[in-house]
Amino acid sequence: MQKFLYIVFSLMVTLIFTSFNSETKLMKWNLEKSKNGIIVYSFLPEGERIKQIKVHSTVKGTLSAAVSVLKDVKNYPLWIYNCENSEIITQKTHLEMEYYTQSKTPWPLQNRDLVVSNRIYQDKAKKVHSISMPLLNKIPEKDNLVRITDFYGEWIFTPLTDNEIAIDYYLKVDPAGTVPSWILNMVIDVGPYQTMENFVTMLQQTHHQKATFSFIKN
Repeated sequence: MQKFLYIVFSLMVTLIFTSFNSETKLMKWNLEKSKNGIIVYSFLPEGERIKQIKVHSTVKGTLSAAVSVLKDVKNYPLWIYNCENSEIITQKTHLEMEYYTQSKTPWPLQNRDLVVSNRIYQDKAKKVHSISMPLLNKIPEKDNLVRITDFYGEWIFTPLTDNEIAIDYYLKVDPAGTVPSWILNMVIDVGPYQTMENFVTMLQQTHHQKATFSFIKN
């Protein structure tokens, strides 16, 4: 039964990734911000209320170093914008995990939380993908938090030259609640930019730079 569920989940991830990847190629991305080697783009699909985000940068480092940062869930508050707490619920395999995270929001809004199913894989071109989607009904909702259920996040790490990688981050999220979409869209670049900047800094830490994984070819 467990093997069957894993196969179903893998197929769902593949289908959603293929659909999302096809859509991103057709999107007319608009430049939101370009600073310190980090470029942030946005796109508002027809019928949606909140912009989707794409962030790009290049950095010295290896694919394994990038994966090491993502697998270190307990330290997400050190680099993910407004992340207050993050912990692994289940480490299903070396490449798949479920985790819970809480995010701070300005007063008087309630903080948000999210239960995530994450899968990492490396394609034939050696690109590493980390895909995150909401995991519904895994943990009961909490009275003092707003549960995010509309979310898709993907990191793509592409090897360039020796010890250099390109980083692309895609984010589609509706924070739920009663926040007006025009306010969200007005500051949509802030969190993703800061997250990417912090990610690049974290990646340079020695223990991440020295990380190696049998399932990642640098």
